Amino acid sequence: RFINLRDEGATSKLIDEIVHDTIILVWHKSVDLSQGSRTSAPTSQRMWVELGCRVKGQIIQPRLVWRSAHHKQQGKGESSLPSPTTSAGIDILDISRVRSLSDAERRQYPLAKKSRSFTIITSDKMTYIFEAKNTQEKARIVLSLKLLVARLASLIIVGDEKLFEDFFYPDSCADFHRTYDMGMKRARRRSRYSRSRSGSSTDSSNSFVSSDSLRQTT
Repeated sequence: RFINLRDEGATSKLIDEIVHDTIILVWHKSVDLSQGSRTSAPTSQRMWVELGCRVKGQIIQPRLVWRSAHHKQQGKGESSLPSPTTSAGIDILDISRVRSLSDAERRQYPLAKKSRSFTIITSDKMTYIFEAKNTQEKARIVLSLKLLVARLASLIIVGDEKLFEDFFYPDSCADFHRTYDMGMKRARRRSRYSRSRSGSSTDSSNSFVSSDSLRQTT
C-alpha cells in the first residue's frame, strides 16, 4: 500500500509503533579473524527505543537499543533475580542514514539475506547490519526509523515542547521548564552536527524522507 508522508496521522502511527514496540531482528555483527580478515556472526536481537530522561540536571538523549533475544533458563535453586545482559545501542540523533543493504555489504556479510536486510550508519561512520523477518517488515522498520529521526530532529530545531512528551520519560516532562534551554541548545548542536556529517539530503538515496509517498508492501 501507499503511505502518504504528508499524512500526519499515518506517519505519527508509524513513529508511535517504533517507539513503543519491541522488534525481533538478526544482527550481523562484524567479527575480526586472523590475518586481518573479517566475517559476520548473526545473532537474534530484541530492539527497542529507550526514551530519554533527565539525570542530575543532564539530558540523556533517546536511544535505539538492542539486546540478545536469548535468555538463560533458571535452574532449580537459582536466584530469581535477572542476570545482567550486555546491550548495544546508539543515540537516535547519531543516526545519519538508514537504507537497504548494498551489494558491497552483501559480499562482506554473506549470511545476510539482501532482500530482508538494512543498514544503519551513524554520524561517526559506524555501520550496523540488521535482518528483518521478511521484506515487508524490513520496509516498515526502515521507513519508521527514518521518520523517527526526522521527527526528533524537527522537534529539537523548532523548540517544540512535544519533544519531552513524545521522547522522554514522564519524570523528565515534569522538569521540562527547568532544563528546556540547556537541553535544546545541546540537542540543536548535536542535530546540526549529525546533519552536516551525513551530507546533502537532496539526493533520494541520502535523505531520510525523499518523496511525498513511498510504497510499502503489506
